[in-house]
Amino acid sequence: GIKFLNCKFNNEFYLNENLKFLSFDNCEFEKKCYINNQYKNNNKSISIDKMIIEKTIFKQNFKLHHCVIEKFHIEDTNFIKNADFYKSHFKNGIDDNNKILFKGINFYELALFGEAIFDKYLQFKYVTFRGYTHFRATTFNEGLDLEYANIEKEMNFFGITNLDSKQSEEKTSQETYRIVKYQLEKVGNIIDANKYAALELSKKRIS
Repeated sequence: GIKFLNCKFNNEFYLNENLKFLSFDNCEFEKKCYINNQYKNNNKSISIDKMIIEKTIFKQNFKLHHCVIEKFHIEDTNFIKNADFYKSHFKNGIDDNNKILFKGINFYELALFGEAIFDKYLQFKYVTFRGYTHFRATTFNEGLDLEYANIEKEMNFFGITNLDSKQSEEKTSQETYRIVKYQLEKVGNIIDANKYAALELSKKRIS
């Protein structure tokens, strides 16, 4: 594995190998950071057993594409340009209950989670989405928490799966279902909006 501590990257950073451990701690990327970038006919996945990003600044585009990550955690990190997690599969977090945590994150431009899979409960805690956010065709196998997120522009939830499953419903809050419903209504997706309105109402009755 590799741990980058107190590093400043002045050139573009590319990584396309399987790793047991990958960590960025108090790092700064002046140029692109691409992990398993899917351009140039690359459609293979890579695996990372444990990935941790803390106190790091990505000043240009960040891509984490088609990675299978056994344990993932990200905290106190800024994405100044686009952040793209396309087709990545997040299996577990690193805390005792295995929730996958994005904590203290600023997404200044696009945040893209298209076709990503989250096996465990996904929480965005003290996260600001300043630009547009896409969860298009994303799978949430144990629910989603947006209660502590600051959402400034539209979120695209078109084609998401399993957020209405029994496992997700047990952990997803009424407020999160309200946010999903509202975002679907904004883009005119009334059929799906009604489904999450029913889930919101169901959680309200339980509370």
